Amino acid sequence: MVNESGDVKVVREKCAQQGGTTAITPGSNYYDHGIIAHFDMKNVPKLEYKLPEGFTLGTLTAKHAEQVTKDKFYGDPQTNIKFFRYFLDAGFPNAALFNADGRPIAYHCQRPENSLGIGFVAEEFRSKGLFKIVVYEVLQKLKANGETEAYSDIAPGNIPSIKTCERLGATFYDQQFEWFEYVPKNGRK
Repeated sequence: MVNESGDVKVVREKCAQQGGTTAITPGSNYYDHGIIAHFDMKNVPKLEYKLPEGFTLGTLTAKHAEQVTKDKFYGDPQTNIKFFRYFLDAGFPNAALFNADGRPIAYHCQRPENSLGIGFVAEEFRSKGLFKIVVYEVLQKLKANGETEAYSDIAPGNIPSIKTCERLGATFYDQQFEWFEYVPKNGRK
């Protein structure tokens, strides 16, 4: 994520010097204008909640990479599944709610660039407060790891995510930024 217009050119030039390419995958859900939700861990309120019947709280692992790839479209599925396997295996903090069958119904993660994201709630379970639970649990893990701040970038039209972050004490910044992919010279076959 690059948030200063002059920086985009510099980042693209540096990537080109390293070889490889930069691009935005056609059809992906990247956006160029977003809202930054900033969390000061001192201001995150305690959340009391009860899990729905048959649900358990846990974490995503590499075995969930295929499901996350289906749930979240960020471009090329083959590249994404490799990324999610690595990412989930590497132990970045995340929280997930699983139904009785072990399917992740709601989840949220800390991404490698230290932003919160990859949030998801299965459509039939939306508007039930499940997203707030998983975001809260990720924030608690970050706090336990010694983090004093966290942030998330949110698409402006994603009102449920904005409201969830607001209820968990976030402050907001309206930003212009650009997401793009850097593929190293020998990154794809």
